[in-house]
Amino acid sequence: SATGKPYNISSAILAQQVAVALKADKLFFVMGEGAPVLKDGQILPAMNIEEVDQYAASLKSAQDEKSSGLKNLLGLAKEACLKGVNRSHLLDGNIDGVMLTEIFSDLGSGTMIYTSNYGKIRDMQQTDIPSVLAHKQRRVQQTGSSKRKRICHPPVVREC
Repeated sequence: SATGKPYNISSAILAQQVAVALKADKLFFVMGEGAPVLKDGQILPAMNIEEVDQYAASLKSAQDEKSSGLKNLLGLAKEACLKGVNRSHLLDGNIDGVMLTEIFSDLGSGTMIYTSNYGKIRDMQQTDIPSVLAHKQRRVQQTGSSKRKRICHPPVVREC
């Protein structure tokens, strides 16, 4: 505070609030112990927000500190996604390089919470045309040919 009075605030809640305010694409929760989300003894790589409540209900009673913490993080992850963060990730902080693995590999190393529209392909827009043409030109230069092997229909471009 401006007066120097310390506040007692959860770092997880703070991270979630900052991610929402910044309209972040991803939010990472690095957990202190244990695998983030397990199903049949294996790390569950992903779940959509509709599955979060069902999974949280299946955990042991809230008296168990680990289950309680996981339930809280699942709730924060879900809420962040509902407020505009595309994906939230729960990671085991005891695994070396867990953040890099989650960011730079297709498999990841934790559990991703996402909205049901994750991975949705958006409609092409007028502003995409220069990038598409530049990509096509690079491919023609690489292959030395612009002949198509099959008939392709041009994408539909909608006016904005």
